[in-house]
Amino acid sequence: KTTPREFKPRISRTKGHLSKRTAFVREIVKEVSGYVFAPAMTNIFLLAATKKKKKKKKTARGACGLKQNNQS
Repeated sequence: KTTPREFKPRISRTKGHLSKRTAFVREIVKEVSGYVFAPAMTNIFLLAATKKKKKKKKTARGACGLKQNNQS
């Protein structure tokens, strides 16, 4: 009887995996740069400062993926 060989995991198996160090560094960068919200949310907040209601609604619907088929 032969013993099964131990192979190293392929790099393709770990390609998209987020390491602890990278996650930590990204979190610090977000805190320092003030980039907390998604770009769509930031855009909605900026439009909220002005009084463009229709544009704000369209942006929010686009961010939620409700822009097609005339859904409200």
